[in-house]
Amino acid sequence: MREGLAIVVTPGGGYWPLPQIGWLRRVAGDEWEIVNARVLKRAGTAVPLADLAADGLGDRTSIGRPSKYPVPVHRLTIRRVEFADPEKWAKECPRPSGWENAR
Repeated sequence: MREGLAIVVTPGGGYWPLPQIGWLRRVAGDEWEIVNARVLKRAGTAVPLADLAADGLGDRTSIGRPSKYPVPVHRLTIRRVEFADPEKWAKECPRPSGWENAR
């Protein structure tokens, strides 16, 4: 894995996975965190994550508020990562300070 803007899918509890978008960074070892994580809500649609990552939010998906604190994730609990286009997501997920070189 690498650092940058990404859609990260983790177990969400219950039967459904939890897709979140935010700035993924490594803390140490297999520990990572998502800065400004926002839950993606695709209820009732079949929008592929790869399309969301490449094209931005669009009108078939909604998004939750950004997390106040970084969300910890472990590499082994991450089910899928789709790196997103920072330009297409600039409005919803602005680049945090200190991330100038991140994709």
